[in-house]
Amino acid sequence: MWVGYAVVGGELVVANIHDSVKKIFEITRLYNHIRVAENVSSAKEVLQRIIYANEGDTNK
Repeated sequence: MWVGYAVVGGELVVANIHDSVKKIFEITRLYNHIRVAENVSSAKEVLQRIIYANEGDTNK
């Protein structure tokens, strides 16, 4: 099992994690701090949205 992760703009994005880990994230409310994607493609989309949002913040 491969688990991918990336940190962009202070956001942690993880992909391909087990359901048991997702449950721990729910119980401990880590979902507030960690973004979980179902797969690497979804994680790339999440990262791209974060990057675009951060670029908008710096252009103000």
